[in-house]
Amino acid sequence: MKMIPLASDSLGIRSIEGFDALKTALTSEKGVADLGNIDEITPSKGKKKYALHVSGLKKRVKVDYTLVRGLDYYTGPIFEIKMLSNKQMGSVAGGGRYDELIESYGGNPMPAVGIGFGIERIADMIENDPRMSSAYIEKRPSLFVVYLKPELIKYTLNTVERLRDSGIQTDFDLIGRSFKKQLSYADRMKYRFVMLIGDKEIREGRYALKNMETGIQSKMELNDIIIKLSDIPKSEDT
Repeated sequence: MKMIPLASDSLGIRSIEGFDALKTALTSEKGVADLGNIDEITPSKGKKKYALHVSGLKKRVKVDYTLVRGLDYYTGPIFEIKMLSNKQMGSVAGGGRYDELIESYGGNPMPAVGIGFGIERIADMIENDPRMSSAYIEKRPSLFVVYLKPELIKYTLNTVERLRDSGIQTDFDLIGRSFKKQLSYADRMKYRFVMLIGDKEIREGRYALKNMETGIQSKMELNDIIIKLSDIPKSEDT
């Protein structure tokens, strides 16, 4: 039996010799093909572009050819996720590629990849790590975006993504509530602010922002809304 050196190095200093040794030692065509899949994700000798490089995640990923998951429906690379703040906890999520699983349950053949989370481990980690638990102290949610008609959902989604990217806790309706019911929901759930999106607001580039505590409402450009809400302490309720 040929011994294969383990290759489990951080990206950027990965053992190319380990990759080549595996490729040489594998005797099945499927094994070689599967190793090629990994080569598309991670860098090999002389390779300039690869999935983790393009996505910007290469510093967060560690290659481990010894990793094994217990389920036999995987057809490609597998992965597990650990928290940097608590490496002793072990994996908090795991998954992989399973292109044939949907078809085996009667569905159409299609490629698939999935992940499962260890909810109990994540909950324990949050509870026992002050830096994480402080972010989950119960407080009033920040902003609820209300749209006047269903046709504006795509525009609303893009706006919500921009607000979230700016660090503002933002929600919006996903189940097709009417305008009045959206406002009622925002009031019932005690959102601190409500932002209104309608055709007129889109044309003018100015949106009604209402402080639900004081009832004060003003029209502002999106950048000004982001600045205003970013300046409000997260622990503040008004």
